[in-house]
Amino acid sequence: MARPKKFVEDVKESLQQCVEDTNTNCEAKKEDDLPILPPDKKQLSKEKLNRLIAEETKLVKGRFRNYETPGGSLRVQIRKYPGIPAFDKMMNDNQMYEVPLYVARHLNGVDKVAEGCNCKINTCAWPTHGFQWEADKPMPMSRLDDGGIPVPIIGITKWNKRYGFDSLEFDTST
Repeated sequence: MARPKKFVEDVKESLQQCVEDTNTNCEAKKEDDLPILPPDKKQLSKEKLNRLIAEETKLVKGRFRNYETPGGSLRVQIRKYPGIPAFDKMMNDNQMYEVPLYVARHLNGVDKVAEGCNCKINTCAWPTHGFQWEADKPMPMSRLDDGGIPVPIIGITKWNKRYGFDSLEFDTST
């Protein structure tokens, strides 16, 4: 035996009833009953980036220092954040300038984002290499040399600044 055919009006009425039932169920639920999802890593990263951009794009006033060639000039070109135009300016030694905070920090070798190395990244500086060992102990022996000749451990002993930005408004350590 065949099923009786449904009329289009019956189908519309049943759909209307389902929509009404759904609306009444949604109104019955409170906002407290809905689960609150924690923000994902991507959203947290975007929020952190937006905070850093807001902080580091503020203009600060200070004096540009050229330690490498005193009295000289330098074309400073820095692009750090997406959506922020690149900084490009000719700067002369001992002149006062108003620059974004991220440019001043770059000239001083500090980056707020580099938390793993205490924010010290040594931009605008060059290293002096030297021998590293404790003063009270003899020079370390090399395991690669068959004759037992001591080969010193060479590493960076000092960073020599090339450029800097002496602040009138901010602290370079943070």
